[in-house]
Amino acid sequence: MIRTYRTVSPINPDEAAGSKRNQIPDAVIEEFNRLIVRNLRSGQAGVSQDEVLTALEGQGYSRKEVFDNNWLDVEGLYRQVGWKVEYIKPDPDGSFRAFFRFTRKENKQQQFLAWPEPRK
Repeated sequence: MIRTYRTVSPINPDEAAGSKRNQIPDAVIEEFNRLIVRNLRSGQAGVSQDEVLTALEGQGYSRKEVFDNNWLDVEGLYRQVGWKVEYIKPDPDGSFRAFFRFTRKENKQQQFLAWPEPRK
């Protein structure tokens, strides 16, 4: 019997990111988009994890399903399109609820172009 090896190749980072994107339902991205727009102030938006979960529950998804499938792991997707994304979770004392902070990434070229022209 002749065995064939390496008929399956390891996944590369771009393929992995694409697969991750395809595993998150459109409803999750739609809710994040809606809440980013609603909460956007001065180029920054805070999106409560509970707000997203409540909205998804209203569409028939369970919290267990969302967490079991890591559907809230959207940071990389939004970073790819120009957001700086931070997931901020409460301290052990639970003084606040977990949320995502979306901030527009600064483009160094844009910053440079915004500087005033030197005087002649």
